[in-house]
Amino acid sequence: MAPATHAVSRAPETAGTVAEKEVLAIWQDVLKVRDLAPTASFFEVGGNSLSAVVLADRISRRLGVPFAAADLFKYATVRSIAAHVRDVAPAPDAVRVPEPEPEPGPEAAPEPEAGAGGGSVPEDAVAIVGIASRFPGIRDHWEFWESLKRGDEAVRRWTEEELREAGVPEHVLRDPAYVPLRSSLDGKEDFDGEFFRLSPNHVELMDPQFRQLLLHAWKAVEDAGYDHRDIPDTAVYVSTGNHFYGAPDDTAENPAAVLDDPRQYLSWVMSQSGTVASMISYQLGFGGPSMSVHSNCSSSLTALSLAARAVLTGESGFALVAAASANSVDGLGYIHQPGLNLSSDGHVKAFDADADGMVGGEGAVALLIRRASDAVADGDHIYGLLRGIATNNDGGDATGFYSPSVNGQSRLIRTVLERTGIDPRSIGYVEAHGTGTKLGDPVELAALTEAYREHTDDTGYCGIGSVKSNIGHLDTAAGLAGSVKVLLSLYHGQIPPTLHYNRPNPQLRLDASPFRVVDRLRVWPAGGTPRRAAQSSIGLGGSNAHAVFEEYVRDGGPAATARPTAHTTTDTTGRVHSGADTNKGATVDTGGDTGPQLVPLSARTPDDLVRAAAGLLRYLRGSRAASLRLDDLAHTLQVGRVPMACRVAFVVRTPRRLAAELEAFVQDPTGDGSPRRFTGPRPGSGARAAERQDTRTRDTKLARQLAEGKLKKVAKAWADMPTSTGAFCPVRVRPGASACRGTPSDP
Repeated sequence: MAPATHAVSRAPETAGTVAEKEVLAIWQDVLKVRDLAPTASFFEVGGNSLSAVVLADRISRRLGVPFAAADLFKYATVRSIAAHVRDVAPAPDAVRVPEPEPEPGPEAAPEPEAGAGGGSVPEDAVAIVGIASRFPGIRDHWEFWESLKRGDEAVRRWTEEELREAGVPEHVLRDPAYVPLRSSLDGKEDFDGEFFRLSPNHVELMDPQFRQLLLHAWKAVEDAGYDHRDIPDTAVYVSTGNHFYGAPDDTAENPAAVLDDPRQYLSWVMSQSGTVASMISYQLGFGGPSMSVHSNCSSSLTALSLAARAVLTGESGFALVAAASANSVDGLGYIHQPGLNLSSDGHVKAFDADADGMVGGEGAVALLIRRASDAVADGDHIYGLLRGIATNNDGGDATGFYSPSVNGQSRLIRTVLERTGIDPRSIGYVEAHGTGTKLGDPVELAALTEAYREHTDDTGYCGIGSVKSNIGHLDTAAGLAGSVKVLLSLYHGQIPPTLHYNRPNPQLRLDASPFRVVDRLRVWPAGGTPRRAAQSSIGLGGSNAHAVFEEYVRDGGPAATARPTAHTTTDTTGRVHSGADTNKGATVDTGGDTGPQLVPLSARTPDDLVRAAAGLLRYLRGSRAASLRLDDLAHTLQVGRVPMACRVAFVVRTPRRLAAELEAFVQDPTGDGSPRRFTGPRPGSGARAAERQDTRTRDTKLARQLAEGKLKKVAKAWADMPTSTGAFCPVRVRPGASACRGTPSDP
């Protein structure tokens, strides 16, 4: 007799299990993999940016719910997608239990307004007081701003002649996928080692990043109008790319494991990333914390976060943050391959429907920062304020090591907003990481939207853009490059365009977000609060950084207009000398007579002194001279420069007269035909002066003569002083003259 059969009781399938089976079937079909667990991450089982787009489209059409490729970075497993589908498209007969309304929380305290009360600043604000930068074809941050406004692109292409000369095979040149990208810094290896008193052995083992960072560290300090010897309580945070330039050669006849030459040890030291920061601290006499910071593409904005913490906690009075990306050998382009993150045409098309990858770039950036209240008290020139900055890692939210996370980024943005108490409705622009990849841009926008939606339902009110469309992706220096764009946008009240944007990537869902892509130069109207901008930087492996900047509003006006000051000039050989330049400035007639002024210049060599004078002359005849105040320029050159061996001083009443004197000096540096020019030191004059009086007596006499207006006597005495002396220390702030600082650079 056959055994009795027993009916097996099966639980009815729920909407959740049905959705999970549907999603699993789509995954299996797209990925061509049968053995998939519902908790496996899409990108860890073989998914990529192309299959993500296909998968999202299949889910959206088959299940009848909106689902974009960017959603895979938030819902990365079959199970989490099924749960999301249930939430947005419940079964018709399902009865939803209403969730209890949250208890009303306490009213948010009114947000303090930076700049209210005649230039006051929040206690937790950090001021950016010095900037130095260089990009391909762009010598400093003022040229960078003009380039951004025009919508220029720094990335170029090699010619076929150059490529053949470099040895690129003919079959590569004929490959339609070959992109002959050229994004290198010209003259990046030029460096005046003697200026920093470095031996030829040291200089030979310094890679281009090392050289550019040491140079731009000096320039950023001078841009702030400081003699570096006056700010020893300064921290240094540096970010660079790989250091293999001077590393020992393991393939040589004597392998690196066998140390038989002192140069092997020196090369090992010079190839360490920490050596760059330590060398800057040593050369400039900075005694604060000094370290290298690396979190992949978010490195330099992470360094800024550490630096801000140092100045806010009092660990240091100032902090220098610097980053560079410059290869020792210029790249000759690449073969585009679908699915990789390199653009098919050599352009970064951030947020565009045709976005298909990034391109590399090179550059160097340095910022000098300090607590904002101290900067205001000391009359510093302020480019803008850093209101808040933080870092995190995606951690368990990541869908894969190489994949960005909506949750991780959104969590960080919310943290910064909560710490600062800033309403995102007051943020008018976001400088995005914006690499121009099919999925990276939508993920970043989704994270920003998610964080902002906790505060506002408004759409399209906030501009968004990416400087990578102008200069490419600068790797470790990308964050600071974006920061300079943000600071100058706040400073000038304009937002430059993001290039190569024609129609939005549909995965962005822009029309339902707070954002609109800034695709042309736009005026940034002032409002009831200071202008504010946010910035995101996203590192490979999930290390994120996010910052909120704010314009500085000072006494007597709505904007942080600056006053004229001086700058450092670096010529094409990498030699450094003191020159002069101005910042944005108050509107003052350049022909105005502010009374006689003493304008000193110095350099290490006679040729460099001529270059410094020529640089100042170019400025006086350039477009930015319209706001020049001669007394401010003279003051910065008197108190904010290291006195060097070769000197010239002019006593003049107007910028026009100064320009005439400079032109005569450049044409005939040894001439002695002008009663307004004083050069030195004359042979033996410094020694005789040193014998006649000690430093204290000399400084007292100089101060008295300055106070009495005997400027020609002071100019003559200063030009003849010994090399190691000559700063105008007794008169750091002249009665009635501006103490504002600021020193644009002109490499």
